[in-house]
Amino acid sequence: MAQGGVTMGWYPLFLNLEGKRCLVVGGGKVATRKALPLVGKGGVVTVVAPRVSEILERLGKEGKITLWKRPFAWSDLEGQDIVFAATDDPALNAAIAEEAQKRNILVNVSSSGNQGNFITPACLETEDLLLALSTKGKNPVRSATLKAWLWETFSEGKERIPRGNATCLSRALQLFPGGVNSPVRSFRAVGRYPVFIRYGKGSHVVDEDGKTYLDCIMSWGALILGHAHPRVAKALAEQVALGTSFGMNHPLEILLAEKIREHFPSIEALRMVNSGTEAVMSALRLARAATGRKKVLKFAGCYHGHVDALLVESGSGGLTFGIPSSLGVPEEYTHHTIVVPYNDLEATRKALESFGRELAAVIVEPVAGNMGVVLPHPEFLLLLRQYTEQYGALLIFDEVITGFRVSLSGYQGLCGIRPDLTILGKIAGGGLPFGVYGGKRELMRLVAPEGGVYQAGTLSGNPLATRAGYTTITVLEEDSAFYDVLAEKTRMITQGLREIAASFHLPLYVNAATGMLTPFFTSLPVVDTRTAFATDRGLYARFFQELLSRGVLVPPSPFEAWFLSGAHTSKDCERLLEAAEGAMRAMARDL
Repeated sequence: MAQGGVTMGWYPLFLNLEGKRCLVVGGGKVATRKALPLVGKGGVVTVVAPRVSEILERLGKEGKITLWKRPFAWSDLEGQDIVFAATDDPALNAAIAEEAQKRNILVNVSSSGNQGNFITPACLETEDLLLALSTKGKNPVRSATLKAWLWETFSEGKERIPRGNATCLSRALQLFPGGVNSPVRSFRAVGRYPVFIRYGKGSHVVDEDGKTYLDCIMSWGALILGHAHPRVAKALAEQVALGTSFGMNHPLEILLAEKIREHFPSIEALRMVNSGTEAVMSALRLARAATGRKKVLKFAGCYHGHVDALLVESGSGGLTFGIPSSLGVPEEYTHHTIVVPYNDLEATRKALESFGRELAAVIVEPVAGNMGVVLPHPEFLLLLRQYTEQYGALLIFDEVITGFRVSLSGYQGLCGIRPDLTILGKIAGGGLPFGVYGGKRELMRLVAPEGGVYQAGTLSGNPLATRAGYTTITVLEEDSAFYDVLAEKTRMITQGLREIAASFHLPLYVNAATGMLTPFFTSLPVVDTRTAFATDRGLYARFFQELLSRGVLVPPSPFEAWFLSGAHTSKDCERLLEAAEGAMRAMARDL
């Protein structure tokens, strides 16, 4: 851009150079100025030149940079992440830049020997932000003036978007609706820009600004062993070398299916797919084929993927036909869907008695996880089992979340109720895209190629997901205390949140099952959508932001489950509660 007749350029720079290989070609004044800001940022800095400045010589002796005191060679570019072409020869600099670009190496080039400093006097560095504005060496007075403006605009206490996440968001907004590939990731429900995750390890993730968070999302419950568990990572690396997808049968499908059947006695036969949504869609088709009926009963607040017939909301009464809750879903698609409040025994009885002989299936999350965690009434699931058997409808348990999370046998293993069909995903696929629907053998024989219920998929049962799932379940099997320990961590956090909120006189009701919980900012017990939606969304948004600022990542929505994993330690739980105490103290102070 131009200002006051001076040509300038903006140069935002990543401060997090951890592990990055940086090559500075040249040893003079310009090369020195380019090398200095790189020192101490976690990268590997190498300077190559026959002669170098005293400053570079000293840095080399101190071991802060590597010095190659010889002429530049093209082989020096190999393995580099960033190259600064800063010799006194503009033609050589241009040639280095051209070659670096061919190799997809980030490059900065000096076009003349007296160009000045790439970082420039107009440079602001504070915490995780480095912002530089260059006058290309032609006006240092202007640079000094601009530096003062940068400090005034971006200094401590000023609202700003960190560079890494901001750049990702800017680019993502040009590519994806809302900048995301799943709506909750937009952070709109909590009034904040989203973070972009670079990598995860154990119970933590690191975002594109280099900030580390204690992760209480765990890929929305899919990572019960934590991020990059060594055995799962090793198994996947081995499988990648053998092949990622065959589009054919392979032994890993059998190994995983046998484990699933061992732990879920209600599943005598199964079909593997690529997501929970696909599994639900296929299970409903199977239910309609098996019964010759059209209607399906679901419960408000239970999410079963973005299947057209289930993207519904209830009408004005407790017993209603579904109304589409998404644009693009014709009313005809939801006409056969009946919606009843979750945990409402009277409304459920009425619906089953009114429509029981027309129902193909009743589908339910045995523990609701998508209006926040809501536990079933002690009689609720038993009522569904009794009435579906009475009227010949199929009972479908959607255990995409609870399967292998609350126990090795899911929630059905705890409550002792056997559904006709079960939906699994998330943990069953070791955190990779995966889904399963299965049940009684006579039902599954209706699925093609044995029967006439068509379902197919190129990547169904692919070797990566099946190996990850098999390895994950094997690790869970080997630790007999895993679920007891996970339950104790859940209890520790649940009770801790309740006590902290009470100490600051904040209304908080916490629901929890093993490895999952939701804090609702309400004084009412949360048993269904009506009571869940009574939560103070503004308080949750503030809570989220306060926790995030303290290095704890929780769901960016008040109606999602927090998830724990085997990687979360007692110290992690203590750290979460310490962050929650600081967050609620700040919230109470402002009320």
